[in-house]
Amino acid sequence: MNNVNLIGNLTRDVEFKTFSSGAMVAKIGLAVNRKYKKGGETSEEVCFVEVQAWGKQAQLARDYLKKGNKIAVTGSLRYETWLDNEGKTRAKHFVGLERMQFLTSATMQAAKSPQKPTKPIEPVIEPELVYHDEIPF
Repeated sequence: MNNVNLIGNLTRDVEFKTFSSGAMVAKIGLAVNRKYKKGGETSEEVCFVEVQAWGKQAQLARDYLKKGNKIAVTGSLRYETWLDNEGKTRAKHFVGLERMQFLTSATMQAAKSPQKPTKPIEPVIEPELVYHDEIPF
């Protein structure tokens, strides 16, 4: 089983990229805190994790998440390798996002009311009611 559940805060604004194929990816830096007791004293450590979102979730991350926001993510642990500019093989683990939930109140508020439209909304005009006894036939 490969299932990762994390709650943490964004360490930076979301990095967003659109490829020539139309695919979209968002890279989210997440800091996850872990508290533990050692020798009767409470200590804390931070784990920094990269989360990658694709498609619609990448767009949502780009539009609503900012540095410092708290989110919950569910995904799977993934591993990628690549060649750097010097020809050396590089590698890293990251979480491939499957689901996310906004936990910061400002983030949740922004999700409920996305950016305002650029042109004003025209009022809806209700049609006049016509009663059958007013029709002249």
